[in-house]
Amino acid sequence: LMAHVARRMPEVSFVIVGDCRIDVSELKRLPNVHFTGRQPYAALPAYCAAFDVGLIPFVRTSMTDNVNPIKLREYLSAGLPVVSTSMPEVRRFEPLCRVADTYEEFVQSLETALAEDSVEARRDRSRSMEGETWRAKVDLLGTIVAGATQDEPRATVPSSA
Repeated sequence: LMAHVARRMPEVSFVIVGDCRIDVSELKRLPNVHFTGRQPYAALPAYCAAFDVGLIPFVRTSMTDNVNPIKLREYLSAGLPVVSTSMPEVRRFEPLCRVADTYEEFVQSLETALAEDSVEARRDRSRSMEGETWRAKVDLLGTIVAGATQDEPRATVPSSA
């Protein structure tokens, strides 16, 4: 997918941050694809600030059909437009992100994301993630647990007479 997209968009630079656990030899031959390797977590916000679009080009498998990509929330928190291959968890965040089922849809979605981005759209995407922090998740889980324990019948201990 990424080789196809990079060839179709030679004027665009694609920066891949992190370890690659698949064969990327074809991508390494393309002049507009750049690999940074693994980066410290603290450096990732600076990369996001330099990106125009966040990409999630996962190959569709039964595993990715059940994955919840943290990268999606990181990109949206940074205000980035996001283009992803189709995964149920990503589809939950449409229209904040664009989802593509084919190579051509991915290229088209990327072109549209680049053309339609704005400061206001970035602010809206970032704001949409305010409830997606780990603190918010822990608070939600606490509320769920508290509600479940209030509804439980109390165990009684038989009295001995």
